[in-house]
Amino acid sequence: MENDFRFIEEPRNQPHISNWHNFVIDHIDTFAIHNGQKYHIRGRAVGAGLSEFDIKRGIEEIEELKTHFIKSGGRWICYYCPSGMLGSNPNWADPFEFLQFVRDNNYSFNSFFGICKRKSKENDCWEFHGNLVEISHAFSFRIFDKTTINQIKKETAKIPKEANQ
Repeated sequence: MENDFRFIEEPRNQPHISNWHNFVIDHIDTFAIHNGQKYHIRGRAVGAGLSEFDIKRGIEEIEELKTHFIKSGGRWICYYCPSGMLGSNPNWADPFEFLQFVRDNNYSFNSFFGICKRKSKENDCWEFHGNLVEISHAFSFRIFDKTTINQIKKETAKIPKEANQ
């Protein structure tokens, strides 16, 4: 069952007022089911009033995240790491390849760098996010595997961080 990946969508029970869209919108949450565990991947806006572009982009983003989840063996997804998301270096959807790039170029993390644990009713995960000081390169990964986040913590400890200002 190691390669057993299913994805389901569930509507959220409460719509919210979107200041971005300036109207009430509904959301559908996408979950992965892997090895009997349920993982929250991402929500996307749905419903009347959204542009065709917004609807299409939301679906494409979810499909990209599903691909990340499967390729990582259910260990992580990459929400944002421009080079990986845009395809110029697809390996950057891998946090370890990204960290290698950071070390190879002697880059440092800004003061907003963080690894935060998120508790949910499905299961716990960690957000690994920040920005590189030297090139203003933002990144955001969601990590679902404790061994993987411990490896990331070990690797990030070797990378300089900008002092809080």
